[in-house]
Amino acid sequence: MELAFTNQTFKIAVPKGRIFKQVLNAFESSGYPLEGESDRSLVFINPTLGVALIPLKSEDVLTFVDQSLCDAGVLGLDILMENGQERLIYRGLSMGRCRLAIAGQPMEKISERRFIRVASKYPNLAQDFIKKLGMAGEVISMKSSVEVAPLLGMADCILDIIETGSTLKANGLEEWFPLFDITSKLIMPYRHSNPFPAEIERIFDDLLN
Repeated sequence: MELAFTNQTFKIAVPKGRIFKQVLNAFESSGYPLEGESDRSLVFINPTLGVALIPLKSEDVLTFVDQSLCDAGVLGLDILMENGQERLIYRGLSMGRCRLAIAGQPMEKISERRFIRVASKYPNLAQDFIKKLGMAGEVISMKSSVEVAPLLGMADCILDIIETGSTLKANGLEEWFPLFDITSKLIMPYRHSNPFPAEIERIFDDLLN
């Protein structure tokens, strides 16, 4: 089965994993299943609707949309804020609900510190957090498993996404306080030439706030 798309195909970049499955199911429930050659396909297409979903790593979704390689994308507010790309937000979605928060060892008090070390996958947001505290500090940039940083004494706390808090609890950490709520956003290139097709937007209505 050939799954090549044309210049008229409306291409949507979507993070791999749970979010991608939710978007895929939304199209299927609306009577427009998207087909790939296998579960590992790089493109999922519905030729009748003229739409293609492209599963990517979250960090790459913004690049593909910002470079107009895709007509739209689904991305968490955390990635947008870390990269200073709020201008791309088209509409909010109800999927991917979580919160960005500060967490660390129980009974720690930031107010008693003059210097704080924050480990995070979001170095820009972590730097903003330290600045708002009005104290000296250091950001330790990490790609994954930030919870290990305070356990090994590498950092005083972490700035990370929290859904249920179960990972924190399992590692003897606790949430100190939330920073802001996160949901996924439907984004488009800053200078987009293709209008959002009405039928595709109707499908996304089920995923909108």
